[in-house]
Amino acid sequence: MTGARVSVIFLWTSFLNLPESYNVDLGRQPLIDAHCPVTNCLITDDIKYLNQSDVVVFDIQTMSDAPGRRHPHQRYVFYNNEAPTVINMLPFTDPRIRFHFFNWTMTYRSDSDIVHRYGQMTKINPSGAVGSADVMKKRNKTNLVAWFVTHCATPNRREEYVRQLSQFIAVDIYGPCGNLTCKRTDDSNNSICLEMLRSDYKFYLAFENSLCPDYVTEKLFHPLMYDTVPIVMGGVDYDRFAPPHSYIDVRQFESAKQLADYLRLLDQSDDLYARYFDWKIHYRVTSPTMDGWCDLCQMAHQSSDLPRQSYSDIYSWWMERLQCQNNNSLLYSN
Repeated sequence: MTGARVSVIFLWTSFLNLPESYNVDLGRQPLIDAHCPVTNCLITDDIKYLNQSDVVVFDIQTMSDAPGRRHPHQRYVFYNNEAPTVINMLPFTDPRIRFHFFNWTMTYRSDSDIVHRYGQMTKINPSGAVGSADVMKKRNKTNLVAWFVTHCATPNRREEYVRQLSQFIAVDIYGPCGNLTCKRTDDSNNSICLEMLRSDYKFYLAFENSLCPDYVTEKLFHPLMYDTVPIVMGGVDYDRFAPPHSYIDVRQFESAKQLADYLRLLDQSDDLYARYFDWKIHYRVTSPTMDGWCDLCQMAHQSSDLPRQSYSDIYSWWMERLQCQNNNSLLYSN
């Protein structure tokens, strides 16, 4: 945009080696492609832009230091999309970073200055929808439950619930926590593994590693995108994030055995199973989403008009203000 001011969003810590749902492409084009309300921002990690940047984004997962000089016009952004129970704690030990360092927060939490989530559901015109229940009936899926997992010991002990579930129904576990492997591709979406869900599996274990308010990751959105019913475990009301009857919540069952019995029922009835895809007539799922970056670009342009603020203690806000559940009550009902 010739003549229009371009706000610079500088990425202090690398986003390129993080999971796919973290990544954002550099430049202006991602904002344009996402049809952001404001697109005249440059997202960059080129150090030559640091001093002139309007916003500096620090990913707490990879943060190990801070700029030596801070310019008065800059806003520092605390960025993280992982649960507080599993993140890198080292930056919080530095008082220069912990106290009055960050101006804005950009996380999955609803009380963030910029809410940035792993995915979203958008209502669509039913007349143009594809993938109704009749389409799903034609899927010739032969396998029941899949789980792609790399973290074998988690704060909410989801692995123990899977162990209990496996006593009553077959669960195919892919990755270092199981005995199956999926041929991954070099692309960030691991499309071959996800296409296997579409072609082979009726259900996917969308179990979060922590039970935290607002914490919903790609584990929910990917199976929805690839025509598989997610079985969810998390610390949220999933109706806030996905249409009713598009997922199965383990909290609705008194035991893993009761859940297994229900999955067998759905497996034996094409009609009952197909009802879990009626949502496709009314909704479209997107993951990852650029909404957070769109909002950040808009705020970068408004920064001079916004009240100057800083977080007096980012550790307190992130780790203590919004408590995660320490005990998974589901493990004691089986």
